[in-house]
Amino acid sequence: MILPALLLALNVIVAQDTLRGVAIDERLAADAKLRVGDTVALSAAPGEAGQRAVVTGIVARAADPAEIARGEYKV
Repeated sequence: MILPALLLALNVIVAQDTLRGVAIDERLAADAKLRVGDTVALSAAPGEAGQRAVVTGIVARAADPAEIARGEYKV
C-alpha cells in the first residue's frame, strides 16, 4: 500500500507547482510583510476568494514623482 501514498504525495507536489508567480512592488511587500515564496490570493474585488499565486519577485519603484504620489500598489 505504499503506491497510494506516493501518488498522493505526487499530486500535492504537482498542485504546488501549478501556482502562478507574481512580482509585487517593494511598498506592497513592506506594508503587507510579504517575502519571495509567500502565497497570496489575487482577486478583482476585496472579499472575493481569488486565485492563489506565489510571490516570485519584489521590484523597486521608478523614481518618477507621479508614480510615488499615486500611492498605488503594483502587482
